[in-house]
Amino acid sequence: MMDSEYFKWYELLLAIGLSVIGYYIPFWILLFQKRMRLMEMQNEVDQFHTLISILIQFDRMDTQMILEWMERYSLIFKPALLKCLNDYDQGAEKAIMQLKEDAPYPAFVKIINRLQRSVEKIPLLYAFDDLESEQEHHREMKIERMNRVINQKVFWGKACGWTPAVFLLIFFLVGPMLYVSMMNMADMMIAGTKTAQDDMSGLTNTLQQSKFSAYDNSIVSGSQIINVVRQYMKQDAFGVTVTTGKGSTTTYGNAFDATTGEVTSTSKNEDLTNAQSQSAAGYINPSGRFLSKVVTDKNGVVRGLIFQQR
Repeated sequence: MMDSEYFKWYELLLAIGLSVIGYYIPFWILLFQKRMRLMEMQNEVDQFHTLISILIQFDRMDTQMILEWMERYSLIFKPALLKCLNDYDQGAEKAIMQLKEDAPYPAFVKIINRLQRSVEKIPLLYAFDDLESEQEHHREMKIERMNRVINQKVFWGKACGWTPAVFLLIFFLVGPMLYVSMMNMADMMIAGTKTAQDDMSGLTNTLQQSKFSAYDNSIVSGSQIINVVRQYMKQDAFGVTVTTGKGSTTTYGNAFDATTGEVTSTSKNEDLTNAQSQSAAGYINPSGRFLSKVVTDKNGVVRGLIFQQR
């Protein structure tokens, strides 16, 4: 049994498919983490907007204090903000420029650009004068983004929820029904073919039997008998018995029982020498008159013809 085992083609395809999936799994995990990290970064920027809108209302608030408050409530940008605060005393502008390079997220960079302007030229309140309108814009964008995420989750939830039901219907209801229907159709085709074959066989037998009806209890000439013997003596399971006026009885073809119609010998007599020799007892006189009889077996199949000279 072990010698009959071999490496099948679908096993090769399965191995290749699993290898490709395993190769790309780390890449897919990184893509998922990147997407989640982008969502977290946007949420953190929205928190910074809310925090800054509160802090700029205080008179003694400056850029460094806002950076300190942002560092306290940050998670994603915490390392970059902490580095900026450590370098702030050595040069505010240089530290802020480095912060933009360390955290190049576009929405976060916009906040840092305003903080940079507040260090160089204008007060904090003027640097963030359009913060409220920007917050409104980000709020609408967030609502749209969340609605899109919700719709995607609804779609995938429905897909995951309906998948077992679809598989159940296909593999346990539709599949078996199709299989049973195909099997029934195949059986019907086989039965129809068999019936047609039986009908054709019956028709063939009927046609074959009908050609012997002319020899059933009728008077025929010797020449007709010679023609019948020549025509049917080579036919399988069939014989022709002729009894001449000299009392000689000869069977041509297969020997058969005149009562039951059963074939009693598989050997064939195909010698017509005596039938055509006038000196022989089995001579069939062409002008002689013979009474014919058809012999059938238990199935109604003609197995022989009997001719007796009168």
